[in-house]
Amino acid sequence: MRRFTKASIALAATASLALTACGDDKDEEEIVVTTTADNGATETTVVEVDKDDHDDHDDHHAHGAHKTDGGEAPAGMTEASNPRFKVGEKVRIDAEHMPGMEDAIGTVTGAYTTTAYEVDYIPTDGSPRVDDHKWVVQEELQDPGNAPLRDGDPIVIDADHLDGMKGAKGTIEDVEQTTVYMVDFEANGQKYTNHKWVTEDELEKL
Repeated sequence: MRRFTKASIALAATASLALTACGDDKDEEEIVVTTTADNGATETTVVEVDKDDHDDHDDHHAHGAHKTDGGEAPAGMTEASNPRFKVGEKVRIDAEHMPGMEDAIGTVTGAYTTTAYEVDYIPTDGSPRVDDHKWVVQEELQDPGNAPLRDGDPIVIDADHLDGMKGAKGTIEDVEQTTVYMVDFEANGQKYTNHKWVTEDELEKL
């Protein structure tokens, strides 16, 4: 069977795609391509796609364009009285909120006690839906009511961590009452300041 990357699949006729379950090779996925020519004839082809190529495509949309300067913490946040990681402390990041973030060495610039949410939302700039974004905190939601919210609750986001996030409507996917941190770090040659947010479970002491 021929192998392609997604970028190499080009169809001159009208095509419909259906993603099937992954094959025995976990690094590959199969796409069933059904083409319809002008004369009405149809042809079905099964194409193997490198899973890494698929994942990279999803990551691009999931992460979007992160702000390089996260700015100050939202008003009304409570500074953690005894955080595990102190402001100014060097840490290793154990999270992949964006490409190149995992295992980066960073510096803690803020620590706050709050309720953090993993959320799905539809960006306001027309970008594809974002799933499982980590994290948005209680103080970054419009009129959220009392914390904690519950899984499935509708929200309006008042944060701008990524392009198209501010004012976006979404839903709560996971809830953690925890200490969250702002961090400075460098990923793929780009410096990020006051990145929001990283939880205690996503940081390691050096």
